[in-house]
Amino acid sequence: MEILSYSMKWLELTLRWGHVLFAILWVGNSFLFNYLDNKLNKNISSRDVDAEGYLMHSGYYYKLTRLKSSPPINYLRSLVIFKWQSYLTFITGILLLAVIYYYRPEILMVDKKVLNMLPSTAIILSILSLVVSWLIYDFLCKSNLIKNDVLFISIIFILLMLLSYGFTQMYGAKFAFLSVGLVIGTNMFGNVFTVIIPNQMNIINSSKRNKKFDMSLSLSAKQRSIHNNYSTFLVLFIMLSGHYSFLVYHKYNWLILCAIAAISVLARHYFNLRGRNIHRLYILITSIASLILLAIQIDESGYKPSILIGIMRGGAPMIDVLSRVFKLKCAYLAVESYSGKGVEDEQGDIVFSREMSSIAPNMGGRILLCDDLSDTGITFNKSIDWLKAYGPIKGKIEDIKTATLWKKQKSLFEPDFCAVKLKNNPWIVQPFEIYEEIRIEEIKKKHQK
Repeated sequence: MEILSYSMKWLELTLRWGHVLFAILWVGNSFLFNYLDNKLNKNISSRDVDAEGYLMHSGYYYKLTRLKSSPPINYLRSLVIFKWQSYLTFITGILLLAVIYYYRPEILMVDKKVLNMLPSTAIILSILSLVVSWLIYDFLCKSNLIKNDVLFISIIFILLMLLSYGFTQMYGAKFAFLSVGLVIGTNMFGNVFTVIIPNQMNIINSSKRNKKFDMSLSLSAKQRSIHNNYSTFLVLFIMLSGHYSFLVYHKYNWLILCAIAAISVLARHYFNLRGRNIHRLYILITSIASLILLAIQIDESGYKPSILIGIMRGGAPMIDVLSRVFKLKCAYLAVESYSGKGVEDEQGDIVFSREMSSIAPNMGGRILLCDDLSDTGITFNKSIDWLKAYGPIKGKIEDIKTATLWKKQKSLFEPDFCAVKLKNNPWIVQPFEIYEEIRIEEIKKKHQK
């Protein structure tokens, strides 16, 4: 079991590394070729040359020529086609999805606070979302709507809003955020795999047979390439979303993501225009100003709990301090999961108290559930289930968020607020732990006169 666990860690590490590496290569190619298309000189009167320009790299000049016709046949045999960067980005991404999320869906996908569904259902819905989203997007691209940029972009953005909101009503916040990125990334891969590369191969085969190739294939491939280009900023933002939980777990996370999408597309549009020597600085300024305004609005709508609930016993010191700082009422939920002779270091079945203790007039509302440690994450998950079923506050809970001092690496629960995320699984010696090895008889004997 230890070997399997250790091997899985290395597999996950390798896949993450490869996924980021291949994504960098793919995005780099996208930016370079779209930049060249915008930057090359097209004012050329030539039967064969469509555009040309010069680059310098590593002390050498490079002449770039975009052709209207096929190059010499001997060059076709050694033609460089950029496809494996996108293929491997998608493959490593899907493998990561399977190894991490589909392997532990009950923890990393299903959030019973959002929707109580079977782990298998969560996986099926995730796969269906990728397939159906691609079919809808591909249909729109092949329809007459593609001829009207404003209408097409508007429909895509509305679908993005519906998708983002829908995922937040199905999954936990982190996977909901990630699912939007999965859909966009899958569509980008679909563009390469089903349109761009097949069209390029048809053009190459026509050239080998000395036939004039269909220019509509080039235009269709370029159109999908531009879609990918405008999607890159948002996909990269979502790839890094694990580093900014204050957005992922925000009450309006889906709306924030849609705002980020609009801002990122606006910024990308500025740089694409700039590549064509069209300098519209106000577009970039607008995108930056929008991001600043969004940040201010998020801060002003920050999470404010109405009551603190501590998981006893470790959560008691936490809510004692927090209640004094935030001037909030407390409630105490007695939970027992650790036992053992001397130091209680063996986690067993979780036992809850019959009632929760508090003098707060309303124990529902916006709850901040606190514990000192997220060891495996089981206590947090079961405590949330217990609170939602607890008679006096059943149906009165607006929101439950969680806070902890330490989260161990092995914990499968992602708290909303965490002071320290550990990179390993040490045994944490609490200040009060020394009393677990002290007996009253020893104290009496020590102080006996």
